[in-house]
Amino acid sequence: MKPLVALTGALVVIASPAFGSTSMKFVAANQSIESQVCVVAAQQGVEAATATGSELGLSKSEVRNLVCNGRLLTSFSRKYQRLQAAQVSDKADDSGS
Repeated sequence: MKPLVALTGALVVIASPAFGSTSMKFVAANQSIESQVCVVAAQQGVEAATATGSELGLSKSEVRNLVCNGRLLTSFSRKYQRLQAAQVSDKADDSGS
């Protein structure tokens, strides 16, 4: 069985300097189940993506084998979770100075 591949040129990360901060916005290029799961993975992590995939009819292994923007879902999610954590940390540092 081939791994389920989501060609999600789907997610666009937009950085916009608003009030001195940078925010990320994830946008699905289409309304496919795979794109929706990739967006959730970027915003909320792998466990939330697995739950969303299950609600939308995907098995856990199908979710874990998704490819989002050329990366396995777990790697893709980890990348954006780190970026979001860094943003929160930067905001905390800025408010403390």
